[in-house]
Amino acid sequence: MTKLTEDQIRAIAKTAQEELGEAATYERLHQIVSRVVAQMETDAPKPGSRPERLLIICLSPDNRANAEALSQGLQDTGCRIADRVERIMGGFQVMLALVDTAGATSDLNVLRQRLSDAGAKTGVKIMVQPESLVSGST
Repeated sequence: MTKLTEDQIRAIAKTAQEELGEAATYERLHQIVSRVVAQMETDAPKPGSRPERLLIICLSPDNRANAEALSQGLQDTGCRIADRVERIMGGFQVMLALVDTAGATSDLNVLRQRLSDAGAKTGVKIMVQPESLVSGST
């Protein structure tokens, strides 16, 4: 369960008060805010959760560096490359990879950091996004 901050709860209360207008009594606001906060805290992604698939973009001046950085970053994580495309764009080697995280042993933040560290060692800029951010699914 994820706990909302006091500022987030106040923002919910303010929005509820504005929408209720003159009908906003203390009891009614308390009831609405309590229900919304409970639902948000229950339904929120768990800290350390991870999406099922990641979209990873690797940019470098050397194509072998992209593959090396991605392989190093994913080593021993339980993730696997489901698909990838490589192209030369504007003098850069670009790799776009779809990575399956179903078997991942680490959360999204740890995976991002591992990939960032591997990229820094090999001179590759690595960007990681959950597939749902691009596809619009939740």
